[in-house]
Amino acid sequence: SSHAVDALITARIREGLDCALTLSFTLTEEDVPYINDDTVVQYGTYDFHVTSYQMDMVGQSPTCAVECEHISYALNDETYKLEEFVYSGTAAGALSAVLSGTPLSAGIVEPTGNVNIRLVGGTRRAILISVAAILGGEIEYSGNKVHLRNHRGSVAYVDLLGTDNVTDVS
Repeated sequence: SSHAVDALITARIREGLDCALTLSFTLTEEDVPYINDDTVVQYGTYDFHVTSYQMDMVGQSPTCAVECEHISYALNDETYKLEEFVYSGTAAGALSAVLSGTPLSAGIVEPTGNVNIRLVGGTRRAILISVAAILGGEIEYSGNKVHLRNHRGSVAYVDLLGTDNVTDVS
């Protein structure tokens, strides 16, 4: 069953250029009963699996600190590991081939052209990230769909260095 949360004590989403996509938040007492190991958290177009949660019963009202990973992290499971990934064909076909046999499916693929890809094995998520880089695309998620965009976000210049949004510059 679905349950909407109206207010959070804390919330942080981290979407990194390294393809990290995590969510952490703290719930108030009324929403605590809805968190368990099988909870799927939806935020915008993103779906997250709960990786850990910590109940805090100290004080007047219980709270729950929740850590989540995007559903694409399931591709790190041993089940989806490949010894090697070899593909020859279109960019759209490459994305479909990477996601074949996983809970995620290919969505919109903006990069075009034909490619020949040969990668040593690893987790399916690492292979997905490598294939996106080879195709010159940027990964975007929506539900269980993986899209490859030519460019994500705004083309307008944003001064990040004067804010607290920058956590690492290399």
